[in-house]
Amino acid sequence: GHPCEDRGPVTVLFRDVRNFTLLLDNYGEDDITEMLDHLFAQVHDIVTEHDGEIDKIVGDGLMAVFRGETPSQNALETAAQIHHQTTTEVESELPIGTINVGIGIATGVVNETAIAGMDSTAIGQCVNIAARLAELCKGYDVSILVDDETYHSGSISQLPAGYIGRRIPDQNLRGIHQSLDIYHLCN
Repeated sequence: GHPCEDRGPVTVLFRDVRNFTLLLDNYGEDDITEMLDHLFAQVHDIVTEHDGEIDKIVGDGLMAVFRGETPSQNALETAAQIHHQTTTEVESELPIGTINVGIGIATGVVNETAIAGMDSTAIGQCVNIAARLAELCKGYDVSILVDDETYHSGSISQLPAGYIGRRIPDQNLRGIHQSLDIYHLCN
C-alpha cells in the first residue's frame, strides 16, 4: 500500500446503486449477484484504468481513492464512464432493467489507517463528504455530485467530454458542520 506520510490531497469516489433495495425485493438472489458481479468488475476496470484503487466494497457500494498528479481529473473521468456504462450497457446485458447509480466525489487529505489490525482504509473529512454526496444523489435524482474542492481543483484541465457542472449552493450534509457548495455533473 501507500505509506502514511503520503500527505498530498487525494480524491475519493463513492458509488452506490440507488435503487438497490427495490431491486432486492423484485429479483432473485442469482440475478442480483450477477448484476453486482458485472457492475463491480466494470467499475474495477474503469477505476484502475484511471490510476485509482478500490479502497473498500460494502454491500452494493464501493469507495475508490485517486492519488498522484491529477486525482480530481481521474475521478471525474471515472465517474463519467461509470455513469455512461450503467445507463447504456446494463439494460441489454442483464436481466435487471435500469440501474441508477449515485456517485459522490470529494477531495482532501486522508490518513491511511489499519482499523483493529484489519483492513487498511483511508479516513478523513473528504471520505465522509464523498459518502454523503453519493447518498444525496437520490434526493436530487442525479447521478454525480462533486464537492467544491474537487470541482475547482488545479488537477482538472477540463470536465469529461459532454458534461457540464451545475452549482448547488449552501448544502448541509449530515455530519458535516459547515454548509458546502456542491456541483451536479450532468451530461
